[in-house]
Amino acid sequence: MKKENGQIATVVPVEILETAKGKDITIVLNMGEYSWSINGKNINASDLSDINLEVKMDTSAIPSATVKALADGKPTRQLSLTHNGNFGFKATLTVNVGSVYEGEYGNLYYHDSNGRLIFMHAGKIQKDGSVSIDFSHASDYVIVISEEEHTLTTSPITD
Repeated sequence: MKKENGQIATVVPVEILETAKGKDITIVLNMGEYSWSINGKNINASDLSDINLEVKMDTSAIPSATVKALADGKPTRQLSLTHNGNFGFKATLTVNVGSVYEGEYGNLYYHDSNGRLIFMHAGKIQKDGSVSIDFSHASDYVIVISEEEHTLTTSPITD
């Protein structure tokens, strides 16, 4: 999405979401270094509004000791979403973590208000280094890159 001045637009107008809601259509929002995909059937909120889907990569909002304890020496990428709270829909973020990790998994953890890292979703890293991960709300997250796909029952949780 481009603004008139050439910058990437990150705010999705409510009209787009309302138009897609309930329909089996997928909106793909190319935001330069990452993209979002939203299927209209996954838009459930009755109180939709404009939403800022900006992603800031390689942030340091999660304490490094917490990330290190979770990652156990594995590579990580922190990211923060500008929006605050629930989206009102499920969206898939596709971001590049590096082609060197092809075939491995990007395991997404949410940093909750109690300082814990909670497993959310995993995606397989593609040949080009991209990984697609599902989100339903905005916060601070860390992607742990691993040969293993984490699940709710296998993921370590850090307090």
